[in-house]
Amino acid sequence: MVDLKVREVAEAKGIDSPYALSKATGLAYSNCHKMWNDQQSFISLDTIDRLCEALDCEPGDLLVRSASAKKAKRR
Repeated sequence: MVDLKVREVAEAKGIDSPYALSKATGLAYSNCHKMWNDQQSFISLDTIDRLCEALDCEPGDLLVRSASAKKAKRR
């Protein structure tokens, strides 16, 4: 499973809400709200690029891979 860390990265850069993220990136508020709350199941490369530009970060700063439930059960 891959999780988004948009909220953490944005807050570290002084962006404190999905609305402020929307203004900084030019992305739709509804998309920013989903990303802010890690509810987005698909994210385009263009969106990642816009986030990186606005947040002055790299794509790897926005994504984290966690162990899936199936793999966790095996351990």
